[in-house]
Amino acid sequence: MSPQKTNNKSGGNFGRAAFHTASRCDAARADNLHVLVRGFDPITNRYRYDVNPRFGDTRVARTGVRSPFLITLEARVQLGRDFTRQAIEQTLSPGRSKPGDKLTVAQLKQRLNGAVYNPVRGLLQAKDSLSILTNEQLRALTALDRRVTAKEDSIITPAAEWLSGLPTNYNETEVLARVLVMMNQLFDVVVDGMRQAREIFTPEQINEFPPFLRASFDIKRLQAARPTAGFDPQW
Repeated sequence: MSPQKTNNKSGGNFGRAAFHTASRCDAARADNLHVLVRGFDPITNRYRYDVNPRFGDTRVARTGVRSPFLITLEARVQLGRDFTRQAIEQTLSPGRSKPGDKLTVAQLKQRLNGAVYNPVRGLLQAKDSLSILTNEQLRALTALDRRVTAKEDSIITPAAEWLSGLPTNYNETEVLARVLVMMNQLFDVVVDGMRQAREIFTPEQINEFPPFLRASFDIKRLQAARPTAGFDPQW
């Protein structure tokens, strides 16, 4: 089976998958008929039979049965505003377009921390799932988590301060562009952190992590999740 998905910025997904309905062994089925009926003799009151020359033959060119080849199409369209715009509105509306107090810089930083998932922190939290973890590896992972966290904070803090100072009638397009830049900066930090994390663990240890963390060690696959306009994190 060969599924492929394509995302676009308008919130739609289109997938296509092509597959055989039977295994390769069944693609050409052996003919299981020993003889073939060729007619009826009214004089002898008996049917006439011929030996089936294709009996037991599995070659595709000689069989009369073919497994069909199917193509399925799948489409998903997101109705309504994209995830990022909704998150921005929910974060900035209190004290502006809705009753309540504006979020403080600390509260905004807490919200922004979850904008891009940090698998390095996830590795540290899931370290107990490893059967063997040396003290040297633990120190290296802890130091890596501190470096990644510090870089994230240097990106998130200016963004939170800028969001905190926005007026009541802010420019949504400008805010979205600024948040998207921040998310991509955080994403670059995460990718660099996972490159370093690959040097800490052995392949056997990587296979012991939960699937969603194990997939983060695949840098090419991780880079495919780069935030874009309409980004919907599905970790």
